[in-house]
Amino acid sequence: MTLEFRSAEGVLGQFPLLAKELSALNCQLNFAVGPEHAAKHLREVSPGTALVFIAIDYDPVESKLVPNLARPGGKTTGIYVPQAALATKRLEIMHEVVPRARRFLVFVDPFSSTQLPAVRKAAAIAGIQLSVIEFNKAPYDFESAFAEGSKAQVDAYVQLASPVLASNARLLVRLLQKHRLPGVAEAAGYVEAGLLLSYGPDAEKLSRRAADIGARILKGANAGDIPVEQ
Repeated sequence: MTLEFRSAEGVLGQFPLLAKELSALNCQLNFAVGPEHAAKHLREVSPGTALVFIAIDYDPVESKLVPNLARPGGKTTGIYVPQAALATKRLEIMHEVVPRARRFLVFVDPFSSTQLPAVRKAAAIAGIQLSVIEFNKAPYDFESAFAEGSKAQVDAYVQLASPVLASNARLLVRLLQKHRLPGVAEAAGYVEAGLLLSYGPDAEKLSRRAADIGARILKGANAGDIPVEQ
């Protein structure tokens, strides 16, 4: 087998171009890992090709990628990571670890915006104030964002899932250490880089599971008959 890999490097405008590139190669199976833009553009340009997604930061039903998880239908199936629930859990864990913390710093961007409402709701229930800083276009100015957080006297940092934030993991950890802020993120790699905590799925296991689903399709199974896994 030949595996053709493309990455948008967090730039939204790259997704349609890369999808067309892959479509021109007439691949037998498409994988879309991460944001919904990858899955939607691949399906748009290659509607006749089976698609296996790993929905890292979106709900495949809400985004209308599949009608429901049990019977996705068509040529699309995959794995759904319910990031809004996981982001809420990260906030709860950080509140347990640092019970005196009352104001949490949260970064949000186009990839993570759908996770924010659930975190706001959980924060309100817990009596936590959020200092939310929005990024709309890369490169993100993290230095200024942390300076703004310091002025707001934040006590801790809770990360939402975003490919751009993930690609800047070491920088984020360095700045958190500089500002002496305890933080929680979605991947173990952050802890290896020096962050206090992480809570989220095992990326390697997710990838292997998606590969298993892809192998079933290549052996003759219909993607639409395979339930979306969570």
